[in-house]
Amino acid sequence: MRAATLCVLALCVAACHARQLYAAEADPANPAALCDPVSNTTIEPPANSYPVFSLLAEGSRNYTCKDGKVDKPWALANISTIWSADGEDYTGLIYYYENGTAAFDIYNGTTGEQIGAIPLIAPPVTQPAPSPEDLAWARFQVKEVIGDIPLVSYVVRNETVGGAEPAVCDAPPGEYIIVPSTFRLTYYACE
Repeated sequence: MRAATLCVLALCVAACHARQLYAAEADPANPAALCDPVSNTTIEPPANSYPVFSLLAEGSRNYTCKDGKVDKPWALANISTIWSADGEDYTGLIYYYENGTAAFDIYNGTTGEQIGAIPLIAPPVTQPAPSPEDLAWARFQVKEVIGDIPLVSYVVRNETVGGAEPAVCDAPPGEYIIVPSTFRLTYYACE
């Protein structure tokens, strides 16, 4: 009986060790593959995620108008490090592609050198900000991670101030209504 117990224990230890050695690694081309399912009604990140770094963005949302309504929102914001779980100092730039998909260019905060990019999958899940003058809070799924930056799966935008669509959109063609905004971006990875 004792020998059988030791044998079962040895098999369990071997199986657990093998599970650790051969656990699935996150794929930079599909960073959300290791994440728990997420809700389509809240901006909460996956239950098995953890924050990797968090940045404060300061800039503007730039809106074009068509027939008195917002045609396209464009964002241009510089982002600066507030804290980073991996000890690095990051800065960056947020921008949108023609199709409305957002992306973040990430720079080394000390040297200014671009170290990576994080294109996102559109559209994000959003929820209203506490104030109607503020940009909606959102959770973006990361499309891929490019470069020498931590592998992240989701980005949550909250703590927004300003940036909401203007009530009246009357900018002439080719011009913008510029609405200053600040917000926090927290980048999450999954275990």
